[in-house]
Amino acid sequence: MDGERTMGGARGEERRLTCVLCPAGCDLMVTAPEVTGGRCPKGRDYALKELTAPTRTLTTTVRVEGAKPDRLPVRTLGEIPKEAVRRGVRALDAVVVVAPVRLGQVIVDDLLGFGVPVVATRDLPATRDLPATPGRIARDG
Repeated sequence: MDGERTMGGARGEERRLTCVLCPAGCDLMVTAPEVTGGRCPKGRDYALKELTAPTRTLTTTVRVEGAKPDRLPVRTLGEIPKEAVRRGVRALDAVVVVAPVRLGQVIVDDLLGFGVPVVATRDLPATRDLPATPGRIARDG
C-alpha cells in the first residue's frame, strides 16, 4: 500500500510510512495521534491524513480522435479519495477527446462528483489527414 507497512495489531497499532511529499522520503513511525521521524512538519500531516483519509492524484490517458498518438495523458488537478482511483480510471476510459488539445485544457470538469477537474498534460495537435472538430470532447455511452 504505497509505502505503508503495518507493524502491529488493530487499534493503537504502530505503522511505518514513508513520506512522499518531497524527495527526502523520510521514514515515519505512527501510533495515532503520535508521529515520530521526519525532517519537517509536513510529514506528521501526511501520516495522519494517510491513515484517516488517504487521497491520490490520478494520472492516466484518454482516447483521442484526429491525432497520433491516439492517447492523451491527463491528470486530476487535485486529489481524490484513494478508494475511488479505480472508478476514476474506468470513468476516464469512456472519454474520447477530439484533437487538437492544449496543455492544461480541461477534459472533465468534475471527476466522479468530487469537484476535481481532469486536464491534459501535453499539447496534441490534430493530424492533417484525420478529420476532427477542434475542441470538441466526445464521450462514449
